[in-house]
Amino acid sequence: MANVLGAFGGQELLTHTDGETEKKIGSSFFRGEHCNFNPYLKDHRAADFLGRFLLRGWMPAEPHIDQHTRITAFGSCFAENITKYLGTVGYDVAKKRAPDIYLSSMGEGL
Repeated sequence: MANVLGAFGGQELLTHTDGETEKKIGSSFFRGEHCNFNPYLKDHRAADFLGRFLLRGWMPAEPHIDQHTRITAFGSCFAENITKYLGTVGYDVAKKRAPDIYLSSMGEGL
């Protein structure tokens, strides 16, 4: 039987786990079996903190691109920096494929 959280609305104290740290929460705030819970303080130190508490539900099941996807980014300093980063980690970026074309050398100001 679930614990009752005092006389304050007669809420039940629910326990939920999905392979992680067991979470306890009042029934008025429980949002079903696919609910993302706030982390406990000890959760902040976990190596998988970002995936479990910040990115869960926001990330696609599979990446949209991989190292074989041909990528061209242009038009901003963000495009310049993401191209530089993706190129250093082995992605197929236009700036490496064709560094002499204007689109590949363009930075800000498009």
